Amino acid sequence: MVVGYARVSTVEQNLDRQLEAFQSLGADEREIITDKESGKDLERTGYQALKVNILRPGDTLVIKSLVSPKKIEGIQRLLKQGKVTQAI
Repeated sequence: MVVGYARVSTVEQNLDRQLEAFQSLGADEREIITDKESGKDLERTGYQALKVNILRPGDTLVIKSLVSPKKIEGIQRLLKQGKVTQAI
């Protein structure tokens, strides 16, 4: 399954551009997890649900924008744990 993860820092910001990109890659709307929270760490509600309850071995995680090294390390941990096969 292709799972998308989209995030913006505030509720005033818009997720549309990220959502359109995921859908163009074949992700169904219900397979896109979103957060509208600060990006200071990975303790965001949607990300935690993705990590704990949604991702399964063999899934592909698609993230449109990932900036900080700390967040990249979090995604690398998911790969090492076998939660996803690849992250794009």
